[in-house]
Amino acid sequence: MAGLGPCRGVSPTGKNRRRRSFPRSLCLCAFSIHSYFSCSWRWRLLPAAKNVTEKPWRLQEGHRELRQVRPDPAYDRLQNFQENNVFVGEHNRADVDAGQIQLKFMQVAKPQEEELIAEDSHQLASLCHHYGINHLVYTGFALNWCLLMSPGGMVEMKRHGILCSTIREAVTAVENAETAREEREKQQALWRVSLNFGFVFGAEDFIAAMNLIPTK
Repeated sequence: MAGLGPCRGVSPTGKNRRRRSFPRSLCLCAFSIHSYFSCSWRWRLLPAAKNVTEKPWRLQEGHRELRQVRPDPAYDRLQNFQENNVFVGEHNRADVDAGQIQLKFMQVAKPQEEELIAEDSHQLASLCHHYGINHLVYTGFALNWCLLMSPGGMVEMKRHGILCSTIREAVTAVENAETAREEREKQQALWRVSLNFGFVFGAEDFIAAMNLIPTK
């Protein structure tokens, strides 16, 4: 699920946020995991948004679900094996189920009443077209997984011609035992973004640039 709305300033603590008018072509994206295989997105417009009660677009117009292949017994066995032994794995299921109960946005990241909502790439692209957004900046978890491949992620949004960037200090990645200590998967994911999708910004530089824009 994604939300679009006017930003109240960029601050690492969320305190003393002032309403700012940002370049209309830029949008900040936040992400959190929603369930085993689905995700929750919130998209915040960095420019001052138009009247958000206006809905001149039809978000579902022309949208079609992808046709799925027909499963067979071998397919079902492979899917069950993967789910039980790889992701999420029987040994992880109890912990993951317990964590799902506690899922919520941090207070400073909760969607605001005026933020618009998009739940998939089709809807997000409609909002980008309507507001003239051509550059998305992604933050959250995980840069090499959900931010990249989920609906509304970089792979799908690049197909709409949108630049997809990130903030180095505002993302993490899915790591394994061999990569976690040095965050090597995160470094590889940052490299991929800079090479193929957009840019990697430093948080300090990004915040400083946003703070140069006059407040309303």
